[in-house]
Amino acid sequence: MGAGKSSVGKILAEKLNRNFHDTDRIIEASTKKSISEIFASKGESYFRDREEEIVKKITSEVEEGVVALGGGAILRPTNWQVINRSGLTVYLKYTSSVLLNRLARDASSRPLVANLSPESYQTDLLRLFELRQPFYARADFIIDCSAELSETEVADKIFNRLDKRQ
Repeated sequence: MGAGKSSVGKILAEKLNRNFHDTDRIIEASTKKSISEIFASKGESYFRDREEEIVKKITSEVEEGVVALGGGAILRPTNWQVINRSGLTVYLKYTSSVLLNRLARDASSRPLVANLSPESYQTDLLRLFELRQPFYARADFIIDCSAELSETEVADKIFNRLDKRQ
């Protein structure tokens, strides 16, 4: 959440000459609602169910591509198993302070952030980051984004790591 997966993913897909798939955008297109609207009207569980369906569909239909997942997708064991079997996983690792700043600028469009009270905002997000960290740490590649890197620089780091694997 807030790491720039969609932006970096688009750039990386272009560099690799692959299709780009963003699970959040696919869900929005299929439901004709924004993620925030889905959370508000149907709840997080409904959203996560749709996300799981999309992850299964993409991984079964797409041979080679770049997929940006929502930050919570990997919390479901089924998603992790499918994703891990289907290709390489990348974790864009930022410091919590960088993520907090990014999320603060875009809080209204992020349902897990929008409803946090100003008093608990930082504590609640840090708790969420801590919960997700062990899941993210299982990725094939952990890309250190602690320096102020542009999205293109992050995509370049991933591209170079992929290139070294071949």
